[in-house]
Amino acid sequence: MTTPVNPVWAVLPVKTLGSAKQRLRDVLSPDERQAFMIASLSDILREIGNSTLLSGLLVVSKDPIALDIAQQCGAEQLVINADSGQSDAISQGVTFLRQHGVSATLTIPGDTPLVTAADIDAVCGS
Repeated sequence: MTTPVNPVWAVLPVKTLGSAKQRLRDVLSPDERQAFMIASLSDILREIGNSTLLSGLLVVSKDPIALDIAQQCGAEQLVINADSGQSDAISQGVTFLRQHGVSATLTIPGDTPLVTAADIDAVCGS
């Protein structure tokens, strides 16, 4: 990881895809929930990549599929050992980035519906 020019990086915590969206278990099978999360993750990664005001993206997860998707999109990855919750994943990601010279972060949940690069830039620019 190189020291960023623009100090704002996105931190994207991603829980294990197979256990995601449990509230939908009555209407979607485990495979359907995982496919839904992969589609959501792919959408948010695309929009983060289209942002003009972010220096980079750090995906924090223990899920190999999520980390592989992140790598394919050019994101940095931080592998964690457990799904200990979104707050802990964010904390680990922010600590990692601070150790690499990043002082400003924006946290974006991996399943934020309909977020656009323009939305992200609006938040970063305010």
